[in-house]
Amino acid sequence: MVSWLQITSGRGPEECCWVVHKLSQCVINEAKVKGIKTRIIDMIAGEKPKTFKSVLIALESEDLSV
Repeated sequence: MVSWLQITSGRGPEECCWVVHKLSQCVINEAKVKGIKTRIIDMIAGEKPKTFKSVLIALESEDLSV
């Protein structure tokens, strides 16, 4: 089963882009712990390093209800 997760900063300030980056890293790390494969499908970088305006993550596992 594959599900997609989009995280976006909307029209928020640069701090929101920083949160999108941090949250996406948390999701990827937690998925790894639970044996869920992740792949970044699309990403729009923010103006500063280590920030995303938007990120689309594919989550793949036999059972995503974990």
